[in-house]
Amino acid sequence: AALDLPHIVNLNEDMLLSGRIKHWLPEGKIVKIGLAAAANDSDSSDGSDTELGSTCADDGPNIVLSGVNIFHNHASIRNEGQRCVLHCKGEAANFTYVRGVKCSSLLREARRSMRKSLAPPKRQSVAARLLQPPQVADTPGVTLNHGDMIAFDHCLFF
Repeated sequence: AALDLPHIVNLNEDMLLSGRIKHWLPEGKIVKIGLAAAANDSDSSDGSDTELGSTCADDGPNIVLSGVNIFHNHASIRNEGQRCVLHCKGEAANFTYVRGVKCSSLLREARRSMRKSLAPPKRQSVAARLLQPPQVADTPGVTLNHGDMIAFDHCLFF
């Protein structure tokens, strides 16, 4: 049933509006998150050189958000084996937060930890444990756990 699928739910300062919007994360799919581009909008940048989580440059986001610091290809969430991994890069990573920590910082710390971990690590940082293994994903990502709060600029989900 759909209730068994991982999903994200909106969080609003007005408690009557929280939990009203649910986005399901189907198994084996990549859900793209971002700003819907206007029909003639040529500025659909996410702050990086390549499109994120997209196999076709014309694909719009599955979850449409709006805001000053929301990009057309802001982020994506990949669900493989009931394991959801958030991917974002470029400027979008500076405006994406997982558990209150900037995604860009989590990824930077995790990459640093991975470089140092040629020998078996004595103690891994939280960010290193959250990093998606490189052989599973094209780009590093943050593994999402049940109950994690995610913020795309001012748009909050849990």
